[in-house]
Amino acid sequence: MKDLRRIKPNNEGITLVELIVVILIMSIVSAGAVIGISTVYNARVDNAAKRLETMILYARETAMANAGRETKLTVSVESGDLVAKVYVGDAAEPVETEKLGSDAILVDFYLTADGRDPSEGAAAKTSVHVTEVNDVTLRFDQSSGGIKAEATGTYTDVNLRGSESINLILIPENGRVVRSE
Repeated sequence: MKDLRRIKPNNEGITLVELIVVILIMSIVSAGAVIGISTVYNARVDNAAKRLETMILYARETAMANAGRETKLTVSVESGDLVAKVYVGDAAEPVETEKLGSDAILVDFYLTADGRDPSEGAAAKTSVHVTEVNDVTLRFDQSSGGIKAEATGTYTDVNLRGSESINLILIPENGRVVRSE
């Protein structure tokens, strides 16, 4: 009992140095968490861009291999997933389907008005945002694999956005894709 009386209560609180050290440690841990989460989301956008590139090239090759039958690539949002499908001819079922990612990845295709130079920037382009009710269809030429013009222009760019932004430049003459970050 005597030992308990000799212990002095420590009711002084914490010092300013201790408070600063705690805040510093919490800041470092929070920064690490933000960087980790950002890296995961960046990887999702990057993977979606790679998958879309692959599907565009697959549709191009399919078009050249199936002369006389239209080949098209449709990008849409279905049940919360961003999906690309390749169709040949009048088939109701796609020959290839690829989940690109979730609808948290925003995708815009840009139409360049016929006769306009894509390097003119926004003045020459019209944005088409992919949603549950608005999909985008690219049609491919059988002889060159190029992307056919639509009534309002030709698709020349794709922008995928999440925590980062990746641009894919479409080359309509031959259907190839160039990545621009």
